[in-house]
Amino acid sequence: MTQLDISKVDFKQAFNRLDSYFFIKDAQGCYVFVNEAICQLFNLSSEQILGKKDDAFFNLNDSDDILVNDQLVLSGHTVSKLEKNILKDNRVRYYQNMKSPLFNSDGEVIGIFGIAIDVSDTIAKHNELETMVIRDELTGVYNRRFLETQLAREYASFQRHKQPFSFLMLDVDNFKLINDALGHSSGDHVLHEIGKIMLESLRVEDYCCRFGGDEFAILLPNTELREAFFLGERLREKVEAFKFTCVEGRIFSVTVSIGVSHLTEQQEQGKLANVADAALMQAKRNSKNLTLVSCHKQTSITKCIDCNLCDLASGDEPPDDES
Repeated sequence: MTQLDISKVDFKQAFNRLDSYFFIKDAQGCYVFVNEAICQLFNLSSEQILGKKDDAFFNLNDSDDILVNDQLVLSGHTVSKLEKNILKDNRVRYYQNMKSPLFNSDGEVIGIFGIAIDVSDTIAKHNELETMVIRDELTGVYNRRFLETQLAREYASFQRHKQPFSFLMLDVDNFKLINDALGHSSGDHVLHEIGKIMLESLRVEDYCCRFGGDEFAILLPNTELREAFFLGERLREKVEAFKFTCVEGRIFSVTVSIGVSHLTEQQEQGKLANVADAALMQAKRNSKNLTLVSCHKQTSITKCIDCNLCDLASGDEPPDDES
């Protein structure tokens, strides 16, 4: 058996046969070696890559982040990190990066040796599974379990910082009649479109979930009761104005009823949904297609079930959020 002589091994050929990305940079961050996989990634020849820095291949923010990691390596540390990079052609890729300093015979750092493994497909599958865990498949909004987790977090924040938050319960009026008259596919269509309306209407920081059946719940962080009421009204009006289409092509309209509650010092987290649900049930008993607020003698809000449906005492509706 021939003894292996490391000094005669063609490492460049070995690196070029691997799908992983191998590279060497000098102390200035310029590429001095790249394997064939990197050439294919950038769609460039090695001659077009060597001597250049990362800002020639990645967007500005990513190249700045890479530079920070490289400086850590040049200080003598080995770095292993998951990186999200956006290439110049706007492709988004995820890499598990491992970088080690290269030393000369005097122990001085003269460059960086790096290996990167493309884990984009793994990340995509993970995100897909995560979405399946926290999202309702039919409507695209969050599921009840995820909302309850966020509700606990908001309640903890309220106890620490006294930041207000409100809660909406929304129910489709006469949903059973829709299913009976137009079929369950039309009912599913209604739920799907209402989910879209809410996702398009709510703020980034809000959490909307399918609470069960044709009932939805919305958690509104840092939101006072009055603002929550008007947001509920806007949602109700948008659903009422939307034209739904059944399988046979028939166009029909749908309305929703909404109950609103607001966390106070006297109210427990577990009762927040119950209070909103009580307002919702009162709205459905009254006339449906209505937003009712459950409050404690807060006369600044109209249609409060605890205040004998008092009128709006002061102020106009807040402007629509641009989002």
